[in-house]
Amino acid sequence: MKKNKVLHNRELSLISFVIFVVFLLSSCNEEGPQYREFTYPVPTVTAISTDNSFPGEVITITGSNFGDAAGAIKLYFSGKVASVANFVSVTDNEIKVKVPTDAASGDISMSVWTNDIGVIGTFTIYKQPIITSVVSKGSVSTIIAQPGEEVWISGENFLTDPAKVAVDFNGTSAPDVISITSTLIKVKAPSGYTAGNVNVTFKGSYTVNGNSLAPALNPGDVSTIFLRNYMQPFTTNNMLPEQKFTGTNWATPDYWTINSAAQNQNNSGATVRCGGANYGKPNMANKGELSLQAGWGDAIANVVTNGKMYQTAVLPAGSYKLEIEVMESGFTNYLTSSAVYLLAVSGDSFPDLTSTSTAPAALGSTVINNSITYGNKVTQSITFTLASSTQVSMGFVATLKANSYLRMNYMKLYLLP
Repeated sequence: MKKNKVLHNRELSLISFVIFVVFLLSSCNEEGPQYREFTYPVPTVTAISTDNSFPGEVITITGSNFGDAAGAIKLYFSGKVASVANFVSVTDNEIKVKVPTDAASGDISMSVWTNDIGVIGTFTIYKQPIITSVVSKGSVSTIIAQPGEEVWISGENFLTDPAKVAVDFNGTSAPDVISITSTLIKVKAPSGYTAGNVNVTFKGSYTVNGNSLAPALNPGDVSTIFLRNYMQPFTTNNMLPEQKFTGTNWATPDYWTINSAAQNQNNSGATVRCGGANYGKPNMANKGELSLQAGWGDAIANVVTNGKMYQTAVLPAGSYKLEIEVMESGFTNYLTSSAVYLLAVSGDSFPDLTSTSTAPAALGSTVINNSITYGNKVTQSITFTLASSTQVSMGFVATLKANSYLRMNYMKLYLLP
């Protein structure tokens, strides 16, 4: 009996072994996981729209088999790669891309997915041109250029090939270019132009704006001639990353001279202060208001002592009106410890406010009204007369205690009849 039991166990073991072997062999005959292997078509570049540009300009690359995914394309300018954000559009036969700001002259190379195309051309990167001044050499004023009078445009990094340089006076072409160097363009004022910015366009696509000129100085609003960034929307291109400007908080407006006392605001997360323009009110995002404020912050933000904000221009002889539009105002201890004065003074600097109850010596002055309710838009102005061409600074001086503020929509200049 015992012997039969042993044989039975052996038979079971043998059967189990045979089943295992059969299972193992059948498993080996099954196909493994299925993978699809993609072969990307080899891209071909047939043309590049230009072989030179300024940083930030858009160039076009044409060809075939580019696909439509910007993330699959690697485009190098002398080793500097264009980020995905630089790509304006991508189709199978056309790529539009902004030249990176840190791009350098040299070879352009490209790859798409796994296909390395290599060098597709050579490229020249021009330095960014800058206009520092536009001055009339005429007989009336440095800002009055009668048709035919010579105008000097000074700056840096100008292209010197006349075929790549075009000048316009507020949109009117000025074809009579006398000479061009990398730092100076001499041109004659064209007939029929109206007061406004003098602009230089390089290579037909890259325009740099200069300051304003006028063919004559007629009575009326002359703000565009003598002031810059004087009304909404106020520009803030000079902001630093450390100032944390978002378009809805505090900023320092371009072209205004603003001392540190008036730049007392500290945006959330900022390590550098700013001031002079507030974008935080409803409907003021990316529009802004000229603003001075004390309070609602730390010890530095809570007080303004001799805060100054102004612009300087050379004005021809004549009588003028300087006008502001106040959106809102509120001053703690008005005329006792808080006040803001609108001033016009001779020279390129602004006086201190030695007493909040008395305006400093000036060509013209007025104290800003208190308790103007937001949205009422009250205008205030001063007038002054110049016997001869004079350098004049126009703007505001303020001493403010905590919970004082001023918001304005513009500061305009008028030549009186």
